[in-house]
Amino acid sequence: MMYFSGNRAELTEALAYELHALEYLRRSLFDQSETSNECLTVTLGSLAENGSLNRHLELNFHENVCAGAVQDALSQLRPLAFSAAFKMQDMIVEWILRANGYADWRFKAKLKSYDRLATTNTFAQPKFFDQRPLVSNAFWEIYRYFEPYRGTVTHSGGVTIAGNGTLQIAKQGFATLNLSNEEQAAYIQALCIIAKTLIGKTAANPHLDALAENALARLAAYHRVASLNSRYVRLSRLKIIVPLSHLASEKPLSVDIDWGSLGTMMRETFLMGIQEADIFFPVTVEVQRDKAVSSWNLPLEAVPVGKLALTEGDPQFDAYLVHKIVT
Repeated sequence: MMYFSGNRAELTEALAYELHALEYLRRSLFDQSETSNECLTVTLGSLAENGSLNRHLELNFHENVCAGAVQDALSQLRPLAFSAAFKMQDMIVEWILRANGYADWRFKAKLKSYDRLATTNTFAQPKFFDQRPLVSNAFWEIYRYFEPYRGTVTHSGGVTIAGNGTLQIAKQGFATLNLSNEEQAAYIQALCIIAKTLIGKTAANPHLDALAENALARLAAYHRVASLNSRYVRLSRLKIIVPLSHLASEKPLSVDIDWGSLGTMMRETFLMGIQEADIFFPVTVEVQRDKAVSSWNLPLEAVPVGKLALTEGDPQFDAYLVHKIVT
């Protein structure tokens, strides 16, 4: 792996405007979010007649009576959203090439520089791309495919929006690019996740990896990287309430949990038999003793597998353990 010397602060500053605009557009136009508004709560020992844990699902809805009208208006901004996403990708490309010693920003020159680096094994990339070669390949090949159409959107006509939301971009000498609503959403989601990870605005985790890979897989017609995994991806939250009767011990505080069974429960509850699907869930494990509430708040990447006890004093999980006094 080549050492990558790109300055994160420079990229953060360069992406600020486009990223802010795209974050708004993708929420409003494509209903995209990498957070969850649902939480499944179970209490250890509280069983239904069939022997499974009783489950309580809490959903938070935010209704906007103007959502339909706003979405119709925002649909006219699809060319702007595509242009902003490509510009953001272009700035990432330049940032990476600059760290590799290149400074010719003509589009053909940028692609030639990338090809030269990639074929000579002298390419220094950010860690995010080095650890995800399929994502890296798709990123660069989408850039190659979309580049000719970027000028049409920015400088001339030839752009129409079909009634179903498809963005049609005509370029002389090239086949018309027909980006469906789903493909536009996938392109913007992938770019936003990649950008926020590169600048450190969000930390990479298995859920974001799955979302980015799934989004890029939907664009395979343009990048031709066939090995990316396309599947349904869902994020929820799980809260486990532990009665005192189900503690392994009070001092030190310890609880035995079958994480495998809980994972199966989450898949049964939210995936409903979908074969190509993944469920990701951060977990809160809560114990109340008199006026003290102790909670392990585990991010999804720290959720154990198999049967494993959470025990106060275990350095693997103590960073996620908090104690509060309730009145």
